[in-house]
Amino acid sequence: MAKIFISYDRASKDIVEQLVEDLADDEHEIWFDQHLTGGQKWWDNILSEIRQCEILVAALTPAFLQSRACQRELNYAKDLRRIRLPVRLSEKVSPNSLPPDLSQLQWVDYSLRTVEAFRSLQRTLRHLPKTPPLPDPLPDAPPAPISHLSQLREKIDRESLAPQDQIQLVFELRQQFRNGESANEIIDLLHRLKGRDDLYAKVDHEIDDLLPQIDGVLRGAKPREPDKRKISTGLTGTGTGGEESSRKGKPKTFVDRFSALSRVERVGFVITAVPVLGLLLLILGVLFTILSRQ
Repeated sequence: MAKIFISYDRASKDIVEQLVEDLADDEHEIWFDQHLTGGQKWWDNILSEIRQCEILVAALTPAFLQSRACQRELNYAKDLRRIRLPVRLSEKVSPNSLPPDLSQLQWVDYSLRTVEAFRSLQRTLRHLPKTPPLPDPLPDAPPAPISHLSQLREKIDRESLAPQDQIQLVFELRQQFRNGESANEIIDLLHRLKGRDDLYAKVDHEIDDLLPQIDGVLRGAKPREPDKRKISTGLTGTGTGGEESSRKGKPKTFVDRFSALSRVERVGFVITAVPVLGLLLLILGVLFTILSRQ
């Protein structure tokens, strides 16, 4: 049977595992990346597996079409003359949503995972042409799609992490989640941080608070909104008047916004802001010295 490489986006890992299970039952040799974060070593391993495969299966989901890593895997397989087979795993993917290179290939619809869909997949795999040999010389390897989450993983894996560094990591992971980064990757990194022996107790509590929020969004729940009473009152007051002001659409003050942040976010903000303020004071001091000499 064939050696198959599965190219997929990590957000679709659950449904891809079902495809892998079905293909393995059909006695194919399957390889797919099960690590949720990357780096150069991770990327080199992926490229090596593409070179060794006969068929690259593109697991078509909306997330796949937006993934830089998936597009680079697909293009590299083309340069290596590997057979590429698009397999649709989501009904949200339409022919019009495919990039030109993929739209020229015939896909297999496996979005419903029926017996007939599996038989169609089997027939397609059996009738694919024989994979040609690798080109000589090999094409240039695509660069690793290093993301900010990969950089955060490297920080988490450091031998030692001071408490303020741990706080900053949770702050940045929360921000990356709000910026739309992969929730599955962020959950993986939070668990990785939580597993450290030197984890600060307050950081552990903040992770326990953040994980259910992200998991709830994955399950379709709306992100938890900050308490309006806390936002409107700032550091003082009963909250009644402030809540009414918020409904009227009045702009929130800096104190209002700062008080709405969690403990870790406040510390992270201070850690980020102090060097900037120091630099501004240094510039002002230099300007004052120059003006006083004139």
